[in-house]
Amino acid sequence: MDIITKICSACGKEKPMDQFPAGRKGRHCKNCLAERARKYYATHKEEYRGYLKKYTAANKNEIVLRHKRYRDTHKDDIKQKKHNFYAVNKDKINAHKQEYNIKNKEKISMHRRQHYIENQEEIYKKIYKYRKEHPEVAMNSKRRRRALKLQAGGNFTEVEFKALCDKYGNICLCCKQAKKLVADHIIPLSKGGANNINNIQPLCHNCNARKSTKTIDYR
Repeated sequence: MDIITKICSACGKEKPMDQFPAGRKGRHCKNCLAERARKYYATHKEEYRGYLKKYTAANKNEIVLRHKRYRDTHKDDIKQKKHNFYAVNKDKINAHKQEYNIKNKEKISMHRRQHYIENQEEIYKKIYKYRKEHPEVAMNSKRRRRALKLQAGGNFTEVEFKALCDKYGNICLCCKQAKKLVADHIIPLSKGGANNINNIQPLCHNCNARKSTKTIDYR
């Protein structure tokens, strides 16, 4: 008959066999071994750190490969653990990031500049691909830059513009046709108009071009 329990020689408690490690340390349960390890580390911190530093220096490549193999075979587990940890510690993590960014502002800026210089071509390709796949985001970015250049106040999102288009039945308010719509400033930015949703009307490209810098409200 197989033995399914065992008495730990350290704590004296009877426990299931899966609570004991295999081999010569099998006389003590896992909890007792963990507690002994914690006590040893507490009284030998510097010695342990010195040993760990030497081991890491002597086995750096092996450790890197071992970590890579683990990450490759446990991608989903690692992702889920990170997600759970962030959910529990969201405020603490964000506060730490903000504090770090403030203290290391110049260092972060230099690192970003260096990364941009070294990866400029790849970055341009990614930006071009993203703008091609998300033309509405690129158009909104262009509008914001123009508004800032003309010192026009206000801003609006693609969600707000889509809601405005839905409100008017997704047609051009000038020609009343169901065409691809763009955001037209009723009072042009060049004439002091604001860059907010209250100064926007949906027009097609042709009508928007014909209106040019005139102030016409088609609503």
